[in-house]
Amino acid sequence: MKENSAQAGFTLIEVLVVAILLGVFAAIATDTFSNIMKAQNKVRITNELEQSGNYALSKMEQDIRNAESLICCESGFGEQCQVGSMNKSIKLIVDGVPVLYLIEDVGGGVYALGKRVGDSEPTSHLTDTDPSSGVSINRGNTSFVCASDGKRVSVTLALEPGPQAPLRSEFQGTVQLQTSAVLRGISY
Repeated sequence: MKENSAQAGFTLIEVLVVAILLGVFAAIATDTFSNIMKAQNKVRITNELEQSGNYALSKMEQDIRNAESLICCESGFGEQCQVGSMNKSIKLIVDGVPVLYLIEDVGGGVYALGKRVGDSEPTSHLTDTDPSSGVSINRGNTSFVCASDGKRVSVTLALEPGPQAPLRSEFQGTVQLQTSAVLRGISY
């Protein structure tokens, strides 16, 4: 009987080709997965900013609609709006009680939308003030603009991730939200 001189198996070249192809496919899959994760992070950050801003604006808008009077303190306070070093605020009278909405420096480079009810109550923050996972108000792009009749206000709220958020692009962004509100009993 004759023995078959060719042995069953793979040559070194065949094994190398398969290994190279698997490496290329793995690199493509890793890059695709990484891009998907970056996109998901960007969407998540944007959604968190929008959600936080919409919550804050809805609270503010509700108080504005229920207010009896409104004073915008955009820059340089009058006696009615003196709140320390803050430069943007709205003072409302709601059911006879003063309510002040202001942009407040809470430390660590974080600015929050604050609400102070009454003259001696502490300020509550309507945005998450954690410097790494929270939201910070962009003061330069945030404004409270009152109509000359003192009955309407337009609010522009610009939010960005806290100053200690990762610096990678997928963890950065800015969301700008706007609303207008009219004091109760006013029809236009």
